[in-house]
Amino acid sequence: MKENTEILSTRAWKIAEVLEQRFPGWDSRRYIIAMLIYRYLSQEMEQFAEDQPELVLHQARYRTMDDEEAEALTAKASSTIGFFIPPSGLFCNVYRDAPRDGDLGKTLEWVFSDIEESAVGYASESVFRNLSSHLAKDEIELGAVPRTRKQKLYSLMKAVSSISPEAISDMTSTFEHLLDQYSRPLATGNGIFEARLVPDLLILLVSRGTKSIQSFYDPYCGTGVLLSHARFRLAEGGCLYGQSETISEYNMARFFMFLIHLDPTRFSLAYGDALTSFESFGGRTFDAIASILPVRKRWIGDDDDASLVEDSRFSPAGVLAPKAKTDLAYVMHSVSCLSACGTAAFALGEGALSRERAEKAIRRWLLENNLVDAVIRIPAYGHHTDTMHQYMLVIRKGRRENTILFIDASSQTRDKRPSFILISEISHIYNERKEVPHYACLVDRKEVMENGCDLRPFHYVGRSIPCKAESGESLEKAIEKTGNDLASLAVSPTVLASLAKKLDQAPFLPVGKVAAIKGGKNIRSYAFTDSPTGIGYVRTSDLACKSSDCLLVSSSVLRISPKVTTARMFDRDTVLIPKHATSIKSGRRGILAKSSAVDGNLLSLVPQEGVREEYLLHAFGAWARGVWLKRTNHKGVLRCSDANDAMIRVPSTGIQKQVSETIRSLEASERLLEKRISLLRKRLGKRLYELMLSIHDAPHFPVSAVAEVSKIPGYKYNKFVRYADSGACIALRGCNVKNGRLDLSDAQRLDDTVLPEISCARLYAGDILFTYVGSPGNAALVDCDDLYYLEPGVALIRVDKTKLLPAYLFYWYLNSPDYRVREERYVSRRNISFDRIRNFKVGLPPLERQRDIVEELETEYIARITESERALSEVHTSLEMLVSKLAL
Repeated sequence: MKENTEILSTRAWKIAEVLEQRFPGWDSRRYIIAMLIYRYLSQEMEQFAEDQPELVLHQARYRTMDDEEAEALTAKASSTIGFFIPPSGLFCNVYRDAPRDGDLGKTLEWVFSDIEESAVGYASESVFRNLSSHLAKDEIELGAVPRTRKQKLYSLMKAVSSISPEAISDMTSTFEHLLDQYSRPLATGNGIFEARLVPDLLILLVSRGTKSIQSFYDPYCGTGVLLSHARFRLAEGGCLYGQSETISEYNMARFFMFLIHLDPTRFSLAYGDALTSFESFGGRTFDAIASILPVRKRWIGDDDDASLVEDSRFSPAGVLAPKAKTDLAYVMHSVSCLSACGTAAFALGEGALSRERAEKAIRRWLLENNLVDAVIRIPAYGHHTDTMHQYMLVIRKGRRENTILFIDASSQTRDKRPSFILISEISHIYNERKEVPHYACLVDRKEVMENGCDLRPFHYVGRSIPCKAESGESLEKAIEKTGNDLASLAVSPTVLASLAKKLDQAPFLPVGKVAAIKGGKNIRSYAFTDSPTGIGYVRTSDLACKSSDCLLVSSSVLRISPKVTTARMFDRDTVLIPKHATSIKSGRRGILAKSSAVDGNLLSLVPQEGVREEYLLHAFGAWARGVWLKRTNHKGVLRCSDANDAMIRVPSTGIQKQVSETIRSLEASERLLEKRISLLRKRLGKRLYELMLSIHDAPHFPVSAVAEVSKIPGYKYNKFVRYADSGACIALRGCNVKNGRLDLSDAQRLDDTVLPEISCARLYAGDILFTYVGSPGNAALVDCDDLYYLEPGVALIRVDKTKLLPAYLFYWYLNSPDYRVREERYVSRRNISFDRIRNFKVGLPPLERQRDIVEELETEYIARITESERALSEVHTSLEMLVSKLAL
């Protein structure tokens, strides 16, 4: 079945490409789906007819019979398989006669009309009703004249006829995969979800682990994929309901239900927009509702339609969802359709959980009525081309709890956690409503309302005071341990100088003379296996990253069948380097720990006698990062011919060993220093929090009461600004404010002649900069006068030094939620409003107490951080110097 799935999906895409090349501008995708359905029905009809005793007795083939002879099977076929196709209407016969058919579109319309008529009066009537509209002969897409329409339809039939009968017969199993990979992006313009993760999880959430759903509804069912998953949770006598917006999706959804052999009495599909026309189901309520909501759909919205404003589905919130954002409109519609104790779950985008104005009012109404049961964030599994993070909102009526469960599973990547395990884990946490540190937490809904009705999980999951779980004493012990470890790894300058001198005397040789170079080979997805006897398949993601302490790599995630003959195997101790510039720049590299297959994005270097594999790894990596990347401007793919000509130093094996050990020590020192700096910052954060708690009795004032908060107007600055490398002063942008300090690595210098014109942007010692757009929540303290000028996009806070010390306010900002939330999660935050910066409350103890706090922080913590950062810079410089001597 997996092979047939691959064949059908690959052939469908190939057909689309060929037709697009032959007929530019024709979107043939839905016609391909329809033609595949037509051929499947024809094969089913042939198989049914040839199993009948009268045909078996005469050893006749159904396709060669006359229509009059076959009419005797009409009633039996319609009651058994749901439809009847006469021999002349079979796909094979229509295709055979197509070259002589003057109007192929009309013929196909008659065939589909006959199929519809054969189902009238039988259970399958609702499935085939209006099926001929799916291939309307007069559509503009097919052409203005019969000849053009015939050319397109005949080319399509010819392409579909080339698919093997076995792949077509297995369409029952592969149709969902085909729709997901092929039809859904056409319908929604946004294929954003991994094929099975989202549908399976949505169904588990609304069923709450049971199989007793009496009625299930999807207001945006598309081609019916979600309905097909829900059928396994239906109770006896239960029914599925769905609404599709386009006629092509509606027809495909009906056929999908027929294809999975779902009794027509157990599903009901409607055609139309659920937001504006919900009369199809007669005001029915449902036990469970789930939907993958559209991201870019537009609707009437914004109070333009008086009937919608007064609609009982939307009026409770007092506002309508915006025209271009329908997520919460579907949620409101679904709430009105839920039964008294029903559950609804929606997959939607991040914006619906955080945007202001109308959507905020709708979220507030949901929270006030205690309808929000859970919000879940799932990994970005990058389906098709969209890598947008996705969220799930669970609504439940009849709730007695006042808490909302937030689950953040975004860090569980596909490599770390297979989707079926992740689904089970999330559904279990949801059903048990239990808290898991840094994964799931329960939050009072009133607290959520106080937080601006923001429902994004990262605001609540894993939030805590910095280092709450670690005491100050444990942090100090960890910091002391890193100091002891660093002392044992120290490399003296004398040793480095001696080693560099020895390397200068070593000859340069091309890599092709000291190693055999080969590329890996990509493997088709059907070659992978879960068997423990499978062979490891190493990819770029398996290689050690720059900060890894182990260069040995092996694949513990993907395995391929030993029978795969196309795999390219390599023995242990083979050096692996990625081909792509981005991966080389990131420092990915490794040495095979055991014999494995290697994918096509990697180059393998097998060292010859007299060359150590670890030295070859460092030397070739130095050439790739230092020479090849500069040559290609950090773009492109490293070829075997490039690697073959790379020049590296090849000293004696003893010096190679010494170089490898020294590089290993320096890299370990880098990692330890980075860890030490991180621990020191945690300790600083912990102490910051403790100090701020110690002054909780001090009066609190908004920043605007003790400081001037302003920003530089763009029209005053951009009109005059010019840059010059010889300028004496530096322009500071938001990107120069990082990690609590000024980062001048990419700062620009101003032309001295424009300084008088932009005097309003001049900065002085004690000024505080706070970013509120782009990467909001960063703060820095200016340490000198007349050197810096501030560009637009950064808030300037100039304190009244008679009431407040600038350094004290700066440290207070570092302890603020705006700054901490940015560090807790690697996700983007929305912009911080300027009013929020002005109204930020700061405790105001006496100036003497402020000086004590600042002095303690700077002498005991900031000084140690600065010292460690200086040591890290020295180690990095030594490592770069040594590595640069390995290649030419």
